[in-house]
Amino acid sequence: MSARPPTVGDFLLKLRGFIGQQDFNSARLVANDCVAQYPEAPQCYLFLSVIEARFRNLQASADHYEAFIRLTPEGDPHRSRIMELLYSSDFDPNPFDVVLLLAQMTEEPSATASPASAASGRSDGDWSKLFHKQAAEASRRKRKAEALGPARMCVLLDPQNAECHLLLDDSYDRLYKRKQSREHYLRFLTLAPENHPARARVSDMTE
Repeated sequence: MSARPPTVGDFLLKLRGFIGQQDFNSARLVANDCVAQYPEAPQCYLFLSVIEARFRNLQASADHYEAFIRLTPEGDPHRSRIMELLYSSDFDPNPFDVVLLLAQMTEEPSATASPASAASGRSDGDWSKLFHKQAAEASRRKRKAEALGPARMCVLLDPQNAECHLLLDDSYDRLYKRKQSREHYLRFLTLAPENHPARARVSDMTE
């Protein structure tokens, strides 16, 4: 008789154990296996994003945070809690805080979550404005790596916002990610009004 394949809950239990032991190398292996076996499970991406952030793999971390947000519907209280945690921790939350949230996600289905347990109830538009402000501040202070996470979240939550694309293309440019930078510069030019003060500078950079 073949062994029962591990469930998402099994993976999360293992991950919680490795994080409790500060064994982030093993945790990363398990999180990758979780994503490979359950590509539609947002919890797997969330754990992997946090672990990649611990290794300072900020672009990989942002990829997985985005996957978590895409797979979790707007209004889900767990999604709101995670965005609160990302915002308050500059996209580098303590893994133990995430473990606690994931335990709630596993034990408390979103449909039955109590109103008192929900986060601020902000809309995606509200969050986009907050992440825009956070990315702009990091960019102003020349903290190029720290600007990437909130800039990407700004674009994800409000893809028609030219200012979000401007922040993201500048972040990629400072990280020498020329292909990604050009993609968002061009998107900015498509969305921005003709009299936008940054249009001439961006046009020169894309020629």
